[in-house]
Amino acid sequence: MRVVVLSLLLTLGAIVAPAFAQSSLQENQKAVLVFDIRMDMLISSPLGKKMKFGELMSQAQKQSGQPGDPSKLVRIFGAVSAPESMAEVAGVQPGGELPVEFFGRAKYQDAASAKEAFDFAVQGNVEKVEKNGRTFYKAIEGDGSGMPPGLIMHQVDDTTLEIGTEAYVFHDDRKVFTDNLQTAWSKSPNEAIRISMDIKGAKGLIAELIEEGKKSAPNPTFEAYYDQIANISHMGISFDLAGKNLLSLRTTALDSEKAEELKGALDSLLFIAQEGGQSALPMIEGAMPEVKPVVESLLGSLVAKIDGADVSVIIPRPDGFEEAIEAAGKIVPMMMGFGAGPPPGGSGGPGGFGPGSGFDE
Repeated sequence: MRVVVLSLLLTLGAIVAPAFAQSSLQENQKAVLVFDIRMDMLISSPLGKKMKFGELMSQAQKQSGQPGDPSKLVRIFGAVSAPESMAEVAGVQPGGELPVEFFGRAKYQDAASAKEAFDFAVQGNVEKVEKNGRTFYKAIEGDGSGMPPGLIMHQVDDTTLEIGTEAYVFHDDRKVFTDNLQTAWSKSPNEAIRISMDIKGAKGLIAELIEEGKKSAPNPTFEAYYDQIANISHMGISFDLAGKNLLSLRTTALDSEKAEELKGALDSLLFIAQEGGQSALPMIEGAMPEVKPVVESLLGSLVAKIDGADVSVIIPRPDGFEEAIEAAGKIVPMMMGFGAGPPPGGSGGPGGFGPGSGFDE
């Protein structure tokens, strides 16, 4: 297996899962974060077509010298548990054991693209494992690839690949989410990019991250913002280039009182963002007058709303959004002295589909 596959899955992740006998997961093994990236929705969006996302991704991949075409990816999906501490993460060495459980799936447009990615990923010293008529490939300790030992990779079907730890890949019913994460995911809209997190389920790690964040805070006021993270039970973030909403942040606090505190903190941060954006409007109007209405619309939507223990910030996709991005993509590089031209392309990598017994939505 190639380490590049793992890095892509961990950075990013309607298929029937295999049923293999596996003991129940311990609570600290369950996933507290899930991500879903609909490459097809991004590429086929009005902005994706206008900016030629698919072509740019293919060009970038060719320039990297790696096989595969990321524009052929349909969907990337994955979930990961929380490490006990940041020290566990810092202590991970190439080829060493992972301090988390995870799985990631990648669905391609066609069988040929999936096979090309799979064949590249399983090069090297791997152990074949046969279970219930299926073939799995297991990373071997000390094989020189840098892949953590014990990771499993297989083809779910002709167009879908999966990689993950044994605890997830071989779990009998594939219900690997904490209850809190399942609740957060059920609130997630069907948009191009979505991430859900069980903050309460990873409270030990979150407490460490809060303290680390405070150390880099510019002043005591900003330290207080970090404390608000501990008031969240679960949350979700979603992004879409073609739907009604461009960006959505949905949080559920521990209780309604904590929700009021959280809303106050978000209102304060959003006010700072609005002030900064307003101060830039004269410059935007002078350089890109067609962009100004879009920026004004975005700034006007920076408002936190509360409903019981739920606090949300929803940013609608403004009229003229695609044209504004296209204009900014041409003018900003010129203002910075780089000349006109399209923005650089991205890349994609492997990861499937909703939690539960069959990863359905």
